[in-house]
Amino acid sequence: MNTKSYKSEEKLSSILDLISDPAVIVDGMGTLLDVNKGFEKITRLSKETAIGKNVVEFGFFSEKIINVFRKNLEKRLLDFDIKPYEVKIVTKNGKTTKFEITAKKIDYAGQPAVLAVFRVVARRKHAERELDEYAEKLEALVDEKVREIRENKEKLEKIFSSSPDAIAVADLNAKISECNQAALDTFEYSSKEEVIGKNLLEFIAPTDRQRAIENFAKTMAVQGSVKNVEYTLMAKNGREFLGEISVSPIQDSSGNLACFVAIIKDITERKQLEEKLRASEEKYHSLFTSMAEGVCLHELIYNASGKAVDYVILDANPAYEVITGIRKEEAIGKKASEIYGTYGAPYIDTYSEVAETGESTWFETYFQPLKKHFSISVFSPAKGKFATVLTDVTERKQLEETLRESEEKFRAISTSALDAIILVDDEGKFAYWNPAAEKMFGYTSEEILKLNVADAIDALAPLQYREFFSKFLKEPAEATAQFQGTTISLSALKKDGTEIPVELSVSLLKLNDKIHLLGLVRDVSERKKAEETLRISEKTYRELINGMNDTVWVIDFDGSFIDVNDAAVKVLGYSREELLSMGIQSIDKYLSQKEVEDLISNLPSKGIQIFETEHTTKDGRNIPVEISSSLVTYQGKKKAILSSARDITERKQLQAELAEYSMRLEALVEERTTELKQAQAKLIQSERMAAIGELASMVGHDLRNPNSHQERRLLPEKERRTEPKRKRKRNAYCH
Repeated sequence: MNTKSYKSEEKLSSILDLISDPAVIVDGMGTLLDVNKGFEKITRLSKETAIGKNVVEFGFFSEKIINVFRKNLEKRLLDFDIKPYEVKIVTKNGKTTKFEITAKKIDYAGQPAVLAVFRVVARRKHAERELDEYAEKLEALVDEKVREIRENKEKLEKIFSSSPDAIAVADLNAKISECNQAALDTFEYSSKEEVIGKNLLEFIAPTDRQRAIENFAKTMAVQGSVKNVEYTLMAKNGREFLGEISVSPIQDSSGNLACFVAIIKDITERKQLEEKLRASEEKYHSLFTSMAEGVCLHELIYNASGKAVDYVILDANPAYEVITGIRKEEAIGKKASEIYGTYGAPYIDTYSEVAETGESTWFETYFQPLKKHFSISVFSPAKGKFATVLTDVTERKQLEETLRESEEKFRAISTSALDAIILVDDEGKFAYWNPAAEKMFGYTSEEILKLNVADAIDALAPLQYREFFSKFLKEPAEATAQFQGTTISLSALKKDGTEIPVELSVSLLKLNDKIHLLGLVRDVSERKKAEETLRISEKTYRELINGMNDTVWVIDFDGSFIDVNDAAVKVLGYSREELLSMGIQSIDKYLSQKEVEDLISNLPSKGIQIFETEHTTKDGRNIPVEISSSLVTYQGKKKAILSSARDITERKQLQAELAEYSMRLEALVEERTTELKQAQAKLIQSERMAAIGELASMVGHDLRNPNSHQERRLLPEKERRTEPKRKRKRNAYCH
């Protein structure tokens, strides 16, 4: 047990024993958690015997009272305000005693409980009467004893021996010369020798001693009696208690002051009774003035034939003014027919019957003049008189109407809901089963509502969850308190025996003064399949990226890494945990935050963005890479950027070598081109010279044979085309 909780219980138990009336602490089921000595005394049961048992087991209450007690107990645990009420209890000795029960909700050992005090009604009234009688008798006795002391020493000795009050004789210096047995008992001394010779002031507590000295000096000065002065007194062992001292001077035969007689009374019990009486009076006065209900006292008015025709208002409390809007001063002394402006006195038949028979009644009504709904309790304090206790229930009536509308809305919503909505009452029986539940489980509402607890568990719960379901059906309130506000993942059975994964949410609500368990059940079969598909997809994704030689990572939109592959860890030299705490700028020192933001914002919604950059490893090496980035949905939840970085060191080297080779090739081509141009120029020059020689030969031939040229022109076109190419070429050059 928690030490703090144990000390709290121990302290509560000690406080409980300070209550003189029987008092108990019970839990919500009526089981006794603790009792005080007053309970043990009145029931003759020890605390050990009583604790742990239910109050109904002892047979103290009638069946009717048990029902009232349980109902009020439930209401108090739900923070309803319950007025003190009277019950009759039969104790073990067969005696019937009337008690007034006053109770309050408390916290006991971390759980809600109720502290109930049983006050004996007859004893309280009897004590009040005895207190008044005792005060009157005591005062008379003191006066009588003072007179007797003056008249006769022998009578003083008799008073000493028989007086219930402590009596001490002290000299003029306040030293005690004589005392009675009551004085020894009061101050807890065993013999007179211990007391005689002590100063009377020693028996007064230090806090009141100076006041006592001053009062003693005044008594000596005026030589008059001082009666009933209250002091805090002190017993032999230092125990302090309240006392009342009356001091009378004693004169000798010469009329001189000889000594003092002090009568001392322990008024602790009387003070407690006075305090209880005062508290009781204040309580009832406060109850009348501070009650939320309007209380009004009336007296009937009869006609000549003795029939009650009206009633006069005698008194009313402040709540009556608030509820009715009628001032007390305007109502007292007036007839009801005048005050309420009705034709005849309202409810005169009911009120007159209560005033005549003394039998209380209760009814609810809508009072048109005030346009309010009232709950009215009527009782008769005396024949011909009656009192009404008014409660404005207009708001409650409106709430009932709102509740009715809410129930209609609930039924409409639950009927169209996709989730199963189930209500279980405080006895573990199904109270509601919506159409979605019928569809989900395969049972109709009629089938499920007639099942008992055991059958319902067998029908709906797989073997591994039967004990869990049993808690909700057998003890719905207790089980719900444990899981309220959470979603429970488990599985359930359909009518055909199929086991389906479900999510269950539970809460408590109050319907028709009964606590109900509300369960919302969602079939998550499709979601589980989707999650499994996603899990497989994630696994495939993980295996895929970890099997790649290229560095791969997933980047959030702020540029931080949210996932990396094994190649990234190997290539960059950082651990996975280090990389996941870093961002893209940590490995690309040439990339500014603005450039990171631009790269992300310019990323195409479809397709791939490719660019080259350099990455710096943990050991400071720079690696040229080609980045390929695209938008992806990460883990099925959020948008992110998937990037791969390929090491292009070899490609860069090949590109450099190719560039160098290209430059050398260009130089060689240029050199060869120059040589070819020179050779071509020489060839052209040579061909020109040859052509000129041939032309000269042809001209000479034509000059020698003038008809040969014309003959050639007369040749057919086909024959001319078949002339040797070389000859045609020469001709071309000639032209």
